[in-house]
Formats: sequence, structure tokens, C-alpha cells
Amino acid sequence: MNLGGALAEMGYRVLLVDLDPQGHLTEACGVPETTPPATLAKTLPMDADKVAAEHVEQIITPWRERIDVVPTNIDMFLLERELYRMRGVEWRLERVLKVVEALGRFDVCLIDCQPSLGVLTDNALVAAGQGLVPVQLEDSALRALRRRLLLEQIATLQSEFRVQVDLVGMVVNLFDKRRGQIVTSTLDTLKRCRCRSWPSSRTWPPSGRRGGRACQWWSTRRTRLRPPHSANSPARSPAAMAASRPARPRR
Repeated sequence: MNLGGALAEMGYRVLLVDLDPQGHLTEACGVPETTPPATLAKTLPMDADKVAAEHVEQIITPWRERIDVVPTNIDMFLLERELYRMRGVEWRLERVLKVVEALGRFDVCLIDCQPSLGVLTDNALVAAGQGLVPVQLEDSALRALRRRLLLEQIATLQSEFRVQVDLVGMVVNLFDKRRGQIVTSTLDTLKRCRCRSWPSSRTWPPSGRRGGRACQWWSTRRTRLRPPHSANSPARSPAAMAASRPARPRR
């Protein structure tokens, strides 16, 4: 949400997609959950010929200037079980976002994923083609990164489905030095970790800072992000990015 807001301030037209059944993005934005049949949970299983622009428009909720949201709803908890019985399950979200792209309303699409490596996360990575990993400064996040769970999932998608998924980097979340040594030591570990396991990634924010925005750094990375839309320029395909939190290993 903060990244989307910062990009909107820079002039980009942003679509936030809440693909997490827990609905933290929807709740944080203060938008109501969608109701059937105009929900993402009902749209993803649809046949391709039924995913029309009129239906997709109904699942998009205006939120702020230059920011719209596709909220989640409680039916998302049962969606994965339903999708596993279907063919082409990993391409369902991409099909919906192609309809959104045809609307010509957005420059950037940010997809909030659940903290697990299931079929919904596969959908987000295939649709976006690139991922940004928020990391909390705690031991469980480090264990997940060291086990390379997300990297292995990305490698599987690339080999089995012949898609390119670029890992843009890691963004440290909830950084506050006042929380003690666990925060600073975990941040130092992440900086060392990126060199061995995450060769193309960076951590943010820089040491000693408590606030700021990730978008200034993110927009200069190797992404498909383009200059903001203006009245004098044609509509452009939206750059999509999946924000995928590393799954926490079971204790």
C-alpha cells in the first residue's frame, strides 16, 4: 500500500490487487470486501470467454487519486482448493490482468501475495513476471530466505512454464532500531545473505534510517516501469509486480 501510494505521488496510475485471503491490504486501505459474483475469487475460475471487461470493472474499487484496489473476500480461503481441479491454473490471474490492461487505466499493478508458496503465489509471479520480497526483521524470515524456498519456486515456474520471473529485490519492513539487537543483527545478516543467495537483490532501507519510501530505489531497478501516463502520451501496458513474502518454515 505504501509503495502504491508513493508511486501515485510520482504520477503513476496504480492498481493494487489483494491476492491474500487474509485481506491485510483490503483492511489497510479501508475498502469493503467485494460480494459475489463480482469478486476475484469468482473471477479467477471463470472460463476465458466469460472474463469480460464489464465484469472485471466490477471487481475494481476506486480508493485514492490515481489508486484503485481489487479487494479480497472470504471466498479466497477456498479458492486454492478449487483451482487445483482446473487446467491452466497458474495462468488464471494473468488472464484477468490482460483484460485490465486492455482498459488502459493503469501504469502499474502491485499484487499482494499471501505468506505461503501455493498456487495463488504462482499466479502472481506468472502474471507479474517480477517479484519484490518484503522481509520482516525476525528469525523466521531469515530461515525461509536461507532455505531458498521462494527461489526454488521461481526456478520451477521458469523451467516448467517457460516464463521469466525477475526478482527485483528485498524490502525490509517494520524497521525500527529501538527494537534492539535482533533488528540490527537481522538486517546485517540480510545484507550478507543477498550476496550469496540473492545476487540480484538489494535491501532497503539503508542502515540507520527508520522511514522513507522504497519506490525511488525500486523505480530505478531493471523493471518494466515506464514514465507516468500523461494526457499527451498513449496508454501503456501496466508494469506488474508481485509482493511475495517468504513462507515461514514450520517449527
